[in-house]
Amino acid sequence: HDYVKAAAAYELALDDCLTSYGDQHPLTAWIYILAGRSAFDAGSAQAGLVQMRTGLRILRDTVGSENAEYASGELAYSVALQKNGRQAEAGEIRADAMRVLTTRSHSSCANCTVSVWSLRNP
Repeated sequence: HDYVKAAAAYELALDDCLTSYGDQHPLTAWIYILAGRSAFDAGSAQAGLVQMRTGLRILRDTVGSENAEYASGELAYSVALQKNGRQAEAGEIRADAMRVLTTRSHSSCANCTVSVWSLRNP
């Protein structure tokens, strides 16, 4: 629970990711989201929210907004918004993310696994 140390570690990971993958890669997007969450938890709420929004923008641009990966990022962002006292905005984002996860996650995710149910029920 050392949020300051975690935030610093994610910043290093973000620098490495930007060097390795550039600023338009899903992995870079996720490091932005995680770095933002850590910064938020360490007390830098606004900086953390900005980083999380940056990660979501990259995910939207690279995998699309109707993707389970993007929706998972939205869920993380909605938690931070709720902790920041922005319940209405958090609720809207969470509802949109849940819609995507319940209706599109199986058809839009990359590197998905095949379930036994789907093999038995074509």
